[in-house]
Amino acid sequence: MSARPGWVMKIKLLICLCCGLTLLLTSPARGQAPQADSTLALARQAATVIYRESVGLESQLYNGTEYVSYDRYYISGHQYFLQDEDLPAGICYDGIRYTQVPLRYDIHLDQLVLTHPGSALQLKLINAKVQSFSLEDHHFIRLEKDSLAPGPGKTGFYQVLAAGPVQALARRYKDLQESATREGMTGEFRQVNRFFLLRDKALIPVKTKGDVYRALPDRRKELQQFAASNKIKFGRNREAGLVALIRYYNALHTQ
Repeated sequence: MSARPGWVMKIKLLICLCCGLTLLLTSPARGQAPQADSTLALARQAATVIYRESVGLESQLYNGTEYVSYDRYYISGHQYFLQDEDLPAGICYDGIRYTQVPLRYDIHLDQLVLTHPGSALQLKLINAKVQSFSLEDHHFIRLEKDSLAPGPGKTGFYQVLAAGPVQALARRYKDLQESATREGMTGEFRQVNRFFLLRDKALIPVKTKGDVYRALPDRRKELQQFAASNKIKFGRNREAGLVALIRYYNALHTQ
């Protein structure tokens, strides 16, 4: 993929700068040769750094395949996390950290979508190269099934709800329901949230407070007392209740 016009101008200017310095600093009337060589080397090094930062490194983000939206006019809702517009994201990709990257997270396909700057082209990031990313204040990590202990769970992105020795995680997903009627096609995206604990590389599904107590038997009594005194319930507030319990559990381990 070709470099952006801004990058091309930067590179051309730097090449001109290096050439100018070469002529200037190698002239007999201009200082000593060692000083000229040192200054020229620094200029070339600066040019290399700018090139790598502007083109070389960033180009790693823009080497995925094209993403084609499968949304249809008759489908209500959208397939993305939070909103169907780009959000400035932070991402750790192939071991390199980037900020202010225009991203969308398709939670139906579990796919990160990148808009190429200066065009409307959308690309799929290579998920296997994504270690983590953040959209606004929502942080996600990628878990590999092979690195997890045997049990439930699968490779993909999980939102970190509570960090610490034990992590509370959410798996966000949107189910697409389509059907044919006499009036035509109808469809709807419905979000599904599944919750897990991550402890010692074991991914433990959580639906009730009892699941939390069984997963963390070393602090069962304290957790039950905390839930009772704070009236924590796992009905419609399952996510908030899970976060409160795990934050409390992790705080007990730091005392």
